[in-house]
Amino acid sequence: MPTHACDRPFPRHCPECGKVEVQPAAIAYDAEVKHDGRLYSFRIPALQINKCAACGEVLFSNVTDDQISQALREHLSLLSPYQIREALRALGLKQKELGDRIGVAPETISRWISGTHIQSRAMDNLMRLFFAFENVRSVLAGSVPDQNLGAIVPEQVASSLPGLTERPRVVAQLCATRTRFSRLFSDNVRRRRESFELTPTLN
Repeated sequence: MPTHACDRPFPRHCPECGKVEVQPAAIAYDAEVKHDGRLYSFRIPALQINKCAACGEVLFSNVTDDQISQALREHLSLLSPYQIREALRALGLKQKELGDRIGVAPETISRWISGTHIQSRAMDNLMRLFFAFENVRSVLAGSVPDQNLGAIVPEQVASSLPGLTERPRVVAQLCATRTRFSRLFSDNVRRRRESFELTPTLN
């Protein structure tokens, strides 16, 4: 099981075998990371680690953790800390303003930008919409949105869509047509069966 190494000059002491043979190395690494309630598997071609040349013990560092986090973001196509920071700069927004408008604490925004925490898919989608569309930013202009925003009222939907109010009548007509067809089909089958039963058998 890889362990974390502290920042000291190389070569370093190996906690496994005790020899001073730990040096920087790059290895192909199959990562399994749980994020947003799901386990993701992906491969990092050249993961920067510290490795003991004597016993082969692998030690993770802060650089290793950052590389795994970056690889996870790329694997899930999530916004990077740099992209979030640049989007805020382009829009002239502060971290607190973004947090207020999308409904998260400023500390959460800070952790996303510093890279210590990775946003969920839902929050990533919301940030992408917020950054990309001015009408989304205008709707989410305050810390408390309109209570009717996104609420679907059936009467309003029916009145806003042409022809929707005619659907119940059309459905009723289709059902009546189907019933008449079924009754006619059954009567024809019954008459044919009776006709067959009354037909004399030819020897």
